[in-house]
Amino acid sequence: MVPAVIIGIVSYLIGSLFLSIFSFSCTAILHCFLLDEDTGGSAVTPNSLKGFLDYTDRQNAKQVQTSEEQKKD
Repeated sequence: MVPAVIIGIVSYLIGSLFLSIFSFSCTAILHCFLLDEDTGGSAVTPNSLKGFLDYTDRQNAKQVQTSEEQKKD
């Protein structure tokens, strides 16, 4: 019984440490993506991501245009 409890505690600690590191890295990647999106990309932006950034820029421009039209009415 005692070894099972010790293994459970150690397993919980290892799992929580792993998820903590994983959560931190996900947050860092998300921040980097948002910064890259706000600045319009850079020389190190992958080609596969540039198309997505261009698409979101067009979507944002449409939303701004729609909101400006609604303000005029």
